Amino acid sequence: MRFTITADGCKPLVLRSQVPGNKIGWWIVQGGLQGWFGTPDVREDATSRDMSDGDLFPPRITQGARILTIDVAAICKSAVEAVQVVDDVNAFIGKKLTIVGEDATGQRIVSGFLAQDPSPEYMPDGTTVTFTLIIKCPDPYKYSNWVTFTQSGGTVKAINGGNADSYPKVHVEGVGGNNVTYMTLTHNGKNVTWSGNASSFDLDFADMVPSSGTVSVDNAFAIEPGEQTVTVSSNGSVTLYIRSAWR
Repeated sequence: MRFTITADGCKPLVLRSQVPGNKIGWWIVQGGLQGWFGTPDVREDATSRDMSDGDLFPPRITQGARILTIDVAAICKSAVEAVQVVDDVNAFIGKKLTIVGEDATGQRIVSGFLAQDPSPEYMPDGTTVTFTLIIKCPDPYKYSNWVTFTQSGGTVKAINGGNADSYPKVHVEGVGGNNVTYMTLTHNGKNVTWSGNASSFDLDFADMVPSSGTVSVDNAFAIEPGEQTVTVSSNGSVTLYIRSAWR
């Protein structure tokens, strides 16, 4: 297993689950990975019901943030390099982190921030450093990279290969040199309608703020696991971008 942690303005951090063969580098200590393979707890509880057996089912069941804890060790070439390692890790504080986990199934991605001091500790040799990364991921889902699905006739066939709903992005391009002026996407009884006058525009269903024009019907939908069909009505060419999502 390998993790790559990146943030703007910071040196990327690459962590492996095994000690490097040349004994120089970073690795996750044995038993030092929590919060990655499972899924966060449910926030709601059943509500007690007076004068009757049993409790009331919550109207919605949701999850809180994912807490990812990684215990790391680094063997450095020198004491000077060990100090630089600590500086590099501390630089992640206050930044939005992208964490890419890779295993036999491919890549899964989360975003978060360092929630606590990584507590670096130098070993007696001066060249080995240990620390703990506690990363809070407000969105508990793990995602694939974005995959493109193009319009064919009046529909787009899209695939979410995960086990959780995922909000798409849409890009609409004018056709034959003409601007795009309208678009309606429909899926499972929900629809989103856009109007404007642009050579192209983009819309992320996670926030419903178009790059131009106006959304007049905001009934944003997510793409469920499996192959799904989105119906298209537009005088432009529609492309959907989907990330598979896992709990």
